[in-house]
Amino acid sequence: MPLKRPFIPTIVSQHVEDAASLRSVRSVLVRAPHVKLLQLGRADERLYAHLDGLQVAGDDGYRLAQTALETPGVGQIFVVAVTAIERHDRAQIDRLLALVGVVPDAERALVSACGWVSPASLRGLIADLLGSADATQRWLGLAACALHRVDPGAVLARAIEDTSGLLRARALHAAGQVGRVDLLEACLSCADDDDPSSRFRAAASALLLGGGVRATRVL
Repeated sequence: MPLKRPFIPTIVSQHVEDAASLRSVRSVLVRAPHVKLLQLGRADERLYAHLDGLQVAGDDGYRLAQTALETPGVGQIFVVAVTAIERHDRAQIDRLLALVGVVPDAERALVSACGWVSPASLRGLIADLLGSADATQRWLGLAACALHRVDPGAVLARAIEDTSGLLRARALHAAGQVGRVDLLEACLSCADDDDPSSRFRAAASALLLGGGVRATRVL
C-alpha cells in the first residue's frame, strides 16, 4: 500500500532507472547458458523490489515512471506498462500499444509486462483487449492469456485467420502454449504462410500439438 509520507524524488527516480536497467539485463540472463535459476531469481527479486518501490510511492511514483518514456526502450516500456497495468490505467496502456511497430522491441516489452504482473492485475483488461476491433489490442490480449496459460476460447481460432501478421503469429504461438490440439490442422495450414513469423509459429505450435513430420519439415 502507498505510504502517506512525503516521497523523495531522487530515490523514486532511481527506482525507475534501475528497474528499466534490470529488465534489459534480464533479457541477457535468461538466454545465457551459464546463468543458473538461483542467479535469475536474485535478479528478479531486485527488479521486483524497484517496481515495489514505485508502487509504494503511489501517484508520485507513477508520475515519475512515465518519464521513462522520454527515451523509450524495452526496459522503459516494461516499467511503464507494469505500473499502468497494476493501476488499471487503460488510457496509458492504449498509448503504449501505439508504440508497437514504431519503437523497436515495444512488442517484447509489453508482452513481458503482461507476463510479469499477477493474473489478478489483468482481470477486466484482458476481456476488453480480446473484444477490441483493433488487431494490436487483440494481439496483447492473446499474449497475456498465453503467458498465464489461459485458453482465450473461440477468439483464438478467429485470430489465426486474421489479416494482421502480428496477430496471426501471436495466435499461432498461443495455440501451442495453451495446448489447443483442436487447432492442429489450422496451424499446419499456416505452415506456408507468407509472413515468416507466422510460418515459424505455425510449425512450432503444430509440433507441440502432435504435427510430427509435417511440422518438423517446415522448421
